[in-house]
Amino acid sequence: MQIRHPAPDERPRVLVVEPNRTNLGVMARRLSEAGFRVTTADTGETAIAELYRLPIDLVLAELDIPRMSGSELARAIRGEVQWNDIPGMLITGKSKPADAVRAYAADADDVILQPEVMRALDAQEKGAGGEIQLTDAMAKVIGKQPFHAYRFEGERYDCGSAPGFVIANLAMALERDDVGPAVRDYLSS
Repeated sequence: MQIRHPAPDERPRVLVVEPNRTNLGVMARRLSEAGFRVTTADTGETAIAELYRLPIDLVLAELDIPRMSGSELARAIRGEVQWNDIPGMLITGKSKPADAVRAYAADADDVILQPEVMRALDAQEKGAGGEIQLTDAMAKVIGKQPFHAYRFEGERYDCGSAPGFVIANLAMALERDDVGPAVRDYLSS
C-alpha cells in the first residue's frame, strides 16, 4: 500500500476558536503536528473575519466564548450560504447536559465526547456489518460516571449505506430555502 502525503497547500485547514491563549496554542500545535493547516481566533468576531479571509475545512470552537458564544458562532456560520457546508464542532471543558443541548441546538455538527467514551470506543469489538458502534461504547460508560444525553425528536436518517446517505441529503436539501425549489423541480422532472 502506498501512502500519499498531500502537498502542504492540500492539507485541510482547521479554524480553532478558543479565548484561552494557552489552550489555543496547545490545540493549534497538536493539530499542526497531526498534519493540518491551522488558523486561530480568540473571539467569534475574529473567527468570522478568518472565514471571509481563508477557505476553512472545519471549525473547532469553544462553546463559552465572550461576546459571541460558540453557539452564536455556529448559527452565524449556518446562516451564510458560502459557509453552511463547513463542519463545526463545539467543545467545552464542562460536563453539563445543557452544554451539549446548546451545541446541537446551534446546529453544531458534533460535540466532542468525554475521554472515557473514546477509550471504550477504542476497546469496542466490531458488531453488525463489521462496524464499531459509538452507541455500544457509550452504553459501557453509562452508570460508571455522569453521562448526559439529549432526547432528539424529529426525523432520523441512517447514513451508513449509500441509499440512506442519499435519502438524508435529499431530505435536508428539500428543507432548505436556497436549494429546495431546484431539487423539487429536478425530482419532479
